[in-house]
Amino acid sequence: MATPPDFVAGSVLTAAQMNQIAMWEIKSDTIGTAVASVTVTNAFSTIYQSYKIVISGVSFSSLGAAVYLKLNNSTGSTYYGNISYNIPGSTASAVSAQNGGNLGFFINTASHVGFNDMEMVIANPFTVTTTNCYGLYANRSYNGAFGTHDSNAASNTGFTISPAAGTITGGTIRVYGYRD
Repeated sequence: MATPPDFVAGSVLTAAQMNQIAMWEIKSDTIGTAVASVTVTNAFSTIYQSYKIVISGVSFSSLGAAVYLKLNNSTGSTYYGNISYNIPGSTASAVSAQNGGNLGFFINTASHVGFNDMEMVIANPFTVTTTNCYGLYANRSYNGAFGTHDSNAASNTGFTISPAAGTITGGTIRVYGYRD
């Protein structure tokens, strides 16, 4: 029997072999055309404590708009964090603090030219405790990193992605659960 992840067609895998798989795709959603936001449901549960979210090939209609990820059961001004970015081909860079925001995790500075790609880790979204989020993003106009948290102790099963201005078109959102 091959050791995962080198599976052989027709092989029966044991529980021990399956338990060696550290990351599992939970959801894959396609984003529509010119939508104000995208909601992903049934993404978080008791099965995993941490999740990786990969958003790729997204276009935004408004250059420089902040892009947020808001947890579905979070209420109030409970998001705190920082985002740092640079402008490709330039020496310009910036750090933006988000304190007391109720829009969500600040995860991107949108480019409306070309594709925007983001990758982030969210820890404890389903657990009734502080939820942490950190990640990276790249696009034609901005590249950056962020670290933020939601101090609202709520159990969340999903999230919404939305820009502060404009719309979202195309791309894919993938959610992976992984064992710590």
